[in-house]
Amino acid sequence: MRGADHQLLNEQLLESPLIQCDETRVQVLSSDKAPTAEHWIWVRASGPPHRRIILFDYDPSRGGAVPMRLLDGFTDILQTDGFEVYCAVAQAKQLIHAGCYAHARRRFEDARKSQADPNRDGQSKIALDLIGRLYRIEREIKAGPAERTAPCPASAVRPSRYRAQDLAR
Repeated sequence: MRGADHQLLNEQLLESPLIQCDETRVQVLSSDKAPTAEHWIWVRASGPPHRRIILFDYDPSRGGAVPMRLLDGFTDILQTDGFEVYCAVAQAKQLIHAGCYAHARRRFEDARKSQADPNRDGQSKIALDLIGRLYRIEREIKAGPAERTAPCPASAVRPSRYRAQDLAR
């Protein structure tokens, strides 16, 4: 049973332009499921740094019905890792599905390492360099105006407005 505070925060979270969502295993001592069965905490986060909303929801399932329910009424950008359930949710709800650069970066790093010459300027190195530039911009933004080494031009990062169905092609 959820309290009024959780409901109010949930309503505010669903009105945000971006929600980050992830799930993680949790050990449950008393359950209808077998003692070795997995249980899940679903985490949703949104809001500016000084007013973050982070909600934790327990569910015994990791199935797609859980994020469908948790994101009911949300209409904008969903940022997640590569778990396929989120792709289906984004497509069904016609959300913009943003990935996680940390997860994407790992794939490019693996590809770079698997090359005959990992130091060669291949596609994976180009992608890693671009992600590195984005990380630097992010660090400067987080540091605040006094710490920025140069103004951040609008052309440095252009948001993509791809929807899940566009990316599936």
